[in-house]
Amino acid sequence: MAACPDLDRHLAAASERDRLRTQLADVERRLEEKSTSLTRQFDQISTLLERWGFLRGWTLTERGDVLARVFHESDLLCASVICEGLLDGLDPASLAGLVSMLTYEHRSKEPPPPAWFPSKEVRERATKIDRLARKLGNDELKVGLSATRLPDPTFLALAYAWAAGESFDVVIAEEDLSGGDFVRNIKTLIDLLRQVGEVAPDPATRRAARAASDALFRGIIAASSEVGAEVGTAVPGGTSDGSP
Repeated sequence: MAACPDLDRHLAAASERDRLRTQLADVERRLEEKSTSLTRQFDQISTLLERWGFLRGWTLTERGDVLARVFHESDLLCASVICEGLLDGLDPASLAGLVSMLTYEHRSKEPPPPAWFPSKEVRERATKIDRLARKLGNDELKVGLSATRLPDPTFLALAYAWAAGESFDVVIAEEDLSGGDFVRNIKTLIDLLRQVGEVAPDPATRRAARAASDALFRGIIAASSEVGAEVGTAVPGGTSDGSP
């Protein structure tokens, strides 16, 4: 039988076909694995939300409505703290200090200083928040999710002092914290306090949270925000730095 004159081309086409089939099978396998993983994660989250009272079937509970309006990396913990009433009945400065436990994370290589609390009540609330976070973390691990970061009381004394009206020099004196880090952490705290001021079930807690955010927004914090607005806000017909 005579040899096929296009044998090399046919063999190359067959090889390319087999290569494409292998790639397609690999893509289909990865899509299936991803779909299975997403389905499993959805089930894990749903189980956890039901267990913590945020979800009932396919319906959000009152607690779920709070969770849906909290935007934070530890949103489930934040919503739980709010719904458990652990921020209720506090003055604005104490409230600011406690909420800072949910926003601050000690990153220095040096160990954090011993936590300071302005009152026995704040200490007890901080302990309850920590216990709640540990319980949540355990439940997250049980259903196969990563545990939420634990609250950090390192910044509590600074947040309390600043909200209570202390000067910048006094607040950061002898603290292993730069002015820039202080400003950044206070701004993050203000953001969460404003959310508490919108979603907390107790009207008095909402008022205290708004008062706390207002008390924090002063001095170097307000000044840095004004500078940021002047430099970084886009203007019609111009660039984001305000230039024409």
